[in-house]
Amino acid sequence: MDYGQYRDAMRQARTAWTLADRAGHVELQAWIRGMQSSIAYWSGRPREAAQFAAAGENLPTRGTICVFLASLEARALGRLGDVAGVEAAVRKALAAREKASVDEIGGVFAFPEAKQHLYAGSAYAWLNCPQKAQAEATRAITLYEAGAPEDRSYGDEAGARLDLALAHLHQESLDGARAAASPVLQLPVELRVSSIGQRLGRIARILTEQYRNAGEARTFLDEIAEFQSLTTRRQLPAGTIKD
Repeated sequence: MDYGQYRDAMRQARTAWTLADRAGHVELQAWIRGMQSSIAYWSGRPREAAQFAAAGENLPTRGTICVFLASLEARALGRLGDVAGVEAAVRKALAAREKASVDEIGGVFAFPEAKQHLYAGSAYAWLNCPQKAQAEATRAITLYEAGAPEDRSYGDEAGARLDLALAHLHQESLDGARAAASPVLQLPVELRVSSIGQRLGRIARILTEQYRNAGEARTFLDEIAEFQSLTTRRQLPAGTIKD
């Protein structure tokens, strides 16, 4: 998924579901439904993403996977423009956080609070609710920066910074948007996952449509173009799978 190989990613997820089903591991099944939701979302299929998340929510889970699924649903519904659905899903995620027990597995199978705010910010960014998007993205960044090194995620932090940039653009703050995106544009090529490129593509479209006569916007666009150009040259080595 991080390399943009969505068809292969979904194939891996289907196989994982089969194995989790055979093992009778409901928590893992729910987490895989969440991964399928993410793959569908980044593949440009938000309705399917929302359906996968809802299917996972129907499974009896106890840990933070339930927060993960509700947050995924909010993000997908945001892309669909469903205001009421987003608000309901965000509330559901908050309630699930309060009820969640300790994760059975943890690690990458857990869903930290920072990521919950990231997904809420993404949902509000799609709805063009810049103040809510800015608040959620800022909270996500703050939590990531304050967290332990092993709990940080460069991809998620980058996503929060780019959602913050979108929120600034929707509030006509070009300086704020460029400042928010600047750390992301400095990421080395090997860390430039597909989702970062998609978010930068959204920013580039807004810059082109709304700021075409601003010199700073042209510079910003050039920086994004260079980032994207270097990223597309990266290839997944033959015979390997990114874990």
